[in-house]
Amino acid sequence: MGLDEFKRHVEERLGRQLLPPREHEPFTKNIDDFSGWVKGDDGLYSHTLFIENGIFCSRNMISPIQGG
Repeated sequence: MGLDEFKRHVEERLGRQLLPPREHEPFTKNIDDFSGWVKGDDGLYSHTLFIENGIFCSRNMISPIQGG
């Protein structure tokens, strides 16, 4: 199955035509941004905090929260 045939099958199941390919910025780094404020494709920001493992505890909590 070639690319055109695959695209036809996908569009058939999707019920609409796929948009044409868009230009994108080339990759400028080979790491993931796990923490900090990150601007999304929708223009909104989200804050992500990476906790590798261990215990996360708020100062005013009686017992710690343990991740799984």
